[in-house]
Amino acid sequence: MSQVAEKTIQNGMDIVRAEINPEILDLAHLARYTGGDVDLESELMGLFKLQAEQQISVILAANDKDEWAMAVHTLKGSAQGIGAVGLAKTARKLEDVPFVGHESEKLAALTELQLDMDKCLKAVDCFISGAEKHG
Repeated sequence: MSQVAEKTIQNGMDIVRAEINPEILDLAHLARYTGGDVDLESELMGLFKLQAEQQISVILAANDKDEWAMAVHTLKGSAQGIGAVGLAKTARKLEDVPFVGHESEKLAALTELQLDMDKCLKAVDCFISGAEKHG
């Protein structure tokens, strides 16, 4: 690939990165682990998206405290891993909500989790789309 083509691709990804709110998805955090490899970052985000969607389903359908706790913890850890700081923070708060009782607190936390999940997955989709276009 020519230097001009490489520079054009890099500039395109710089634009994509600038469009993503770092309070939702901290791309600098992820780049520290990937060396800035856009293809790897895109692949990791795709895997995260699948796991996050699976974990949110488990959280919403959990029948017992252990299932709930494991799904929330897994979501928090995977969010932290890719730099989804807002989602990780909300999942951390959800870890402190008792599974039984405190239903209004639980509902509020689940609502916040779903909102943060939506924001996060939009940012992930934006990045993946940009990587496909410019990568």
